[in-house]
Amino acid sequence: MLARTRRGIAALIDALLPHSSLTPERAAWAVGADAAGIAQCAGWNKAALVAEPLSRVALAAVPLRVSRDPVLTCAVLASAVTVFEQERVPHAPSALGVSTLASAQAGYLTRLVQRGAAVGRVGLATAVGAVAAGGAIAAWADRRLLPATLIGGVAVAATAAAANDPAFRANTNDPAREGLSHGANLILSAEGLRLLTNAGLVGKACDAVGLPAGLGERGARAAVSWAGSIGQLLLVHGLSARD
Repeated sequence: MLARTRRGIAALIDALLPHSSLTPERAAWAVGADAAGIAQCAGWNKAALVAEPLSRVALAAVPLRVSRDPVLTCAVLASAVTVFEQERVPHAPSALGVSTLASAQAGYLTRLVQRGAAVGRVGLATAVGAVAAGGAIAAWADRRLLPATLIGGVAVAATAAAANDPAFRANTNDPAREGLSHGANLILSAEGLRLLTNAGLVGKACDAVGLPAGLGERGARAAVSWAGSIGQLLLVHGLSARD
């Protein structure tokens, strides 16, 4: 576990500073992603509504610069629309938000499969379990979230299952490929925490232990923002890198 964590950190450094240099689009991503997380912590909803989508727009330039991949670029731009909609209507998911999330994940999944990704029994079972758990939580806590949870959950879990192919981690000297699974797992975790927050369960948990519910929810939303942004960076960097 410790070794895998170290490799994850190495993958993040490689994604942010490829060849030890910070490119303009990655710098813009970092500024936007940090601003979005800070805005969530502070409860500045309007700032968060703008900052995270802009960070994704900046990130979309990475595949254009590195691999000139229109599919990957469009997938990242679709994710920018997704996060805008998720922030705009957190408790009543929009059709636009759900469809762009599914489209973005389809783009990532397509590129993973083209790189030889295979889903084993463990990955499939984990994906099915994650979607089932999310559906159960949404059905119990807030049925308005159920359709988006199932559709988005299937899309994100499928990407994570493919990205966790052990073949991508076989070469410990290739941090970009190593980062694929870390990125997809962060995105899956972020969406899970988003569900718990939007369903009101984070606030209830804070109330139960005597903490301010609003403070806990802001912290959770900041964690969702940072985890999702870093996950996107790792996934896009890994898929943009040359085989």
